[in-house]
Amino acid sequence: PATDGIFSYLTKKEGKNIHDSGIIEVTTNSLFSFRYHPKNLLNFGKDIYKANQTKSVMIIFDFKQIKIDITGYAIKTAKGFPKQGQPKSWKLEISNDGVNWDIIDEISNCERLNNPDTIQLFFNVKRKYFARYCRFNHADNCWMYPSNNYLLRFKGIDFFGNAKI
Repeated sequence: PATDGIFSYLTKKEGKNIHDSGIIEVTTNSLFSFRYHPKNLLNFGKDIYKANQTKSVMIIFDFKQIKIDITGYAIKTAKGFPKQGQPKSWKLEISNDGVNWDIIDEISNCERLNNPDTIQLFFNVKRKYFARYCRFNHADNCWMYPSNNYLLRFKGIDFFGNAKI
């Protein structure tokens, strides 16, 4: 499928979740519960990631021995209804040391993700260099009805591009 990227390739090759097998480490500053761990994003749709807040959520993908040159990415939202915690505004950043970050994409008020169980592709990234880390930095509130306080949640993310070991 068009959404088969680096995570999909590595998962098929490994035969299981690539965070659990130690190929990639996924961490976050916001975790609702272990059941909704960000490693679920690597499975692109089997389980969801759920934050314990609506904004200032960061998810870091450490590719460890692999360096990637991202040319695009895909995001899949969770089931439900519009305005129920879908990602809204974010920066996609890369780094080789996990300290200094370069923005390769920045999205504001993404209406295309304000729907349940949908996949959107993003290919306007600014390619910079092969990097060890990629950070999804959700800076704004997620999509939510004004009277509700839905937590950020989505089903998957995958990156397209080149990899070198």
